[in-house]
Amino acid sequence: MKLNGPMLFYRMQQYFKVEYSHITQNNLVKTPMFYNIFFDMNEHIVLVDSADLHNCLSRVQRAVIICLAPPSYDVSGMEGSNDLIILNDPMSHRLAFNILNHILDDYQEFEHKLNDILYTTHSFQDMIEVITETIELPLSLTDVNFRYIAYSSASGRYIDQYVTASNGLPEDIVVSLQQNESFRRLEGITEAFVGEGAEPCVCKNIYHDGQYVGRLAVIIPDEETDTEYLKAIFDFAASYIEILYAQYNSFTNVSMEYRKVHDYMHLIFRRQPADRRAFLTLMHHLQIEESDALAVVNLLPRHQESSLYSSAFTCEHLERIFPGCFCISLEESIIILISNTYYQRKTGKNFSKELEKELQNHHYIAGISRIFHSLTIFEMLFAARRQALYALEQMDQSETTPASQTTCFFDDYALSYLLQHGASDTNFQQNCHPALIALKEHDEQNATEYLKTLRTYMDANMNAVAAANRLYIHRSSFINRMERIHKLVQLDLNDPNERLYINLSFAVFL
Repeated sequence: MKLNGPMLFYRMQQYFKVEYSHITQNNLVKTPMFYNIFFDMNEHIVLVDSADLHNCLSRVQRAVIICLAPPSYDVSGMEGSNDLIILNDPMSHRLAFNILNHILDDYQEFEHKLNDILYTTHSFQDMIEVITETIELPLSLTDVNFRYIAYSSASGRYIDQYVTASNGLPEDIVVSLQQNESFRRLEGITEAFVGEGAEPCVCKNIYHDGQYVGRLAVIIPDEETDTEYLKAIFDFAASYIEILYAQYNSFTNVSMEYRKVHDYMHLIFRRQPADRRAFLTLMHHLQIEESDALAVVNLLPRHQESSLYSSAFTCEHLERIFPGCFCISLEESIIILISNTYYQRKTGKNFSKELEKELQNHHYIAGISRIFHSLTIFEMLFAARRQALYALEQMDQSETTPASQTTCFFDDYALSYLLQHGASDTNFQQNCHPALIALKEHDEQNATEYLKTLRTYMDANMNAVAAANRLYIHRSSFINRMERIHKLVQLDLNDPNERLYINLSFAVFL
């Protein structure tokens, strides 16, 4: 990794007393070397004695020259193309050299972390956290519409002051900036700069194919802040953000809305308190509605040693290819909350079928809950995950499961679940036969009596005449009702297991 003068100077002040400095953003330099006339030291960090400083300045170009003691003459104006730092600190050459290498190692670790994100987590949020560690100040990444893509997790008062519930700048600030012509001109600045907003800040524009797409920003906390150092870090780190943006042609893979949904999912599936109204507002903003057909999916590696991808990568990958899908990693598995309604509307495809195809490439198996329509009844989401896990357990125990199978459905094992748990788990939506749930909802919405009709038919041992008599309707009217019931829901009353499941559901839940 190459450093520039401000990056090096900021860290050197933590170890050395500086007598004089001439620092620019112009020179990118590599490993430290002791001055020697026989070696090419251009574009290096060069340590030199005061006695050799004059010769060094005349021979070396585009370097950061560090003089270990003040010379006896005035050096101002002698730097040429170099940056110059003169120390006034009694320190051995070897110790100074080791400290410089330590500083370089720290920056190389910073570079390594950014590179690692590009090839593992693919997360703008992770990049923001790594940059935060380096500059030790909270920062944010916003898009062209002043919406937050990511911000430092330890942002303190800045979140309350500058982040709205919809993850954007407050409206009054946005209006003020949009009306400011000089602010729009800032979008054309390619290097990091100090900008004036609600508070002074250091900014760096993010570009894709020459177009402005977003901005890094950190508020300047006080007059002592080294803004040149912040600008140097932003200029370096922005290239990684731009590379990650280019992989997706957008910021959407880790939007702040998704990050908040992830936070809620962690609370829900850990059975911790969460604000239902705020969660619904957030999901509504993402076009997921309370009435959507929802499901929970639990992914597990088929074999612990065969998972080829990090869970973070898999989560972001699935969210990218499946609209309406939200993923978190929890307890060595991946949990997906999917709106089948949204996915169908956006793609016209069946989610479970497409997931089955996708998992062929990922060495995962998936348990899929039954469909439910209760986004803000968190107990239902937790119960749906239990369904998905139960389906995986039954699939694993079955001797007839094909080796190529990647998905399994709770509804295929719902009867065995009810027989196992009896009435001890009284969650209607979780355990009742899905046809009865659908009929109950239809009756409530349309003032029909289809559920009562089916129950009477089952109680009459599927004798149509007896059922009609008990309902006080004509046999032809009863047959018409049953035909409409069969159009609404899938029932195979010739299957003894189906009949058993229906009768148990009536006995336990209705």
